[in-house]
Amino acid sequence: MKQITFTSSLIIISTILFYKLSFSQSYDLTGTWKGGLGQDDKSWPFDMTLNLKQVQNTISGTAKYVTNDGSGVYVIQNITGEVNGNFIILNDITVSEENSVSSYWYWCKKNYLGKIIITSDSIILLGEWKNEGSRMFRKKQLVENTGGYCYPGNFRVAKKQSLKLESPITIDKPKNLKSDSVFLDRKVNVKKTYEIISDSVQLSFYDNGQIDNDTISVYFNRALLLNHQRLSGRAIKITISILPNIDNELLMYANNLGTIPPNTALLTFNDSGARHEITIDSNTKESGTIVLRKKQN
Repeated sequence: MKQITFTSSLIIISTILFYKLSFSQSYDLTGTWKGGLGQDDKSWPFDMTLNLKQVQNTISGTAKYVTNDGSGVYVIQNITGEVNGNFIILNDITVSEENSVSSYWYWCKKNYLGKIIITSDSIILLGEWKNEGSRMFRKKQLVENTGGYCYPGNFRVAKKQSLKLESPITIDKPKNLKSDSVFLDRKVNVKKTYEIISDSVQLSFYDNGQIDNDTISVYFNRALLLNHQRLSGRAIKITISILPNIDNELLMYANNLGTIPPNTALLTFNDSGARHEITIDSNTKESGTIVLRKKQN
């Protein structure tokens, strides 16, 4: 069987800046978090479950990852980390359980840096991750210089909100959106505005037409939700809450143009039984965007 490696990628934020930031909010991240983890060399995500315990600013617990390729292979790792304001650092420490299908199977040792986002009904941890050098777990043992390479990726997990914060944080509200506005040095091209009945919708992203290695990042109200996700014929799914009284902006940022420019994503979602489908083109100068507006009763 082909060797499969599993890794993480680190969000590109200066460590010095991270430790100099100071925030007035405090969080209790104790509990179970569920979501997914992507990796740049795979067209499918890992199902990800975190069981965390927080004592002051220190985090400990376990992380379970299940391959989403039909094999059901999984690993449970012990992790530690810390919280600094609305950022979180996590690190793999040991493997406590696994069901690898081959003696050549490795799980890469990972470092994570993520951001804490509060929505109307959930707390979200999202960010990027990378491998710690060439250090990997094989048969629960940490080994180095294996000759393998771990591609970076990203993660996003959430749990229902049970916190009471003095001043709750939500995803930043965008200003009035115009087709000539600019975000991340690219023009924002608003394709369509939808009146949404539901409080939340599940989005599904596909490569439209021929699969040609299109890779996108997705921003919701200018907050990163998906990073460097490779599009394919299999849906990348994510659920978002529709904030009332604002124009919620969903923006697709082209990380590359694939082999057949432009970068074209097919987005589908259902709203109270009505199915919507739109093709969104992005390139190195423009980002395709739609607006989701909560319909007033």
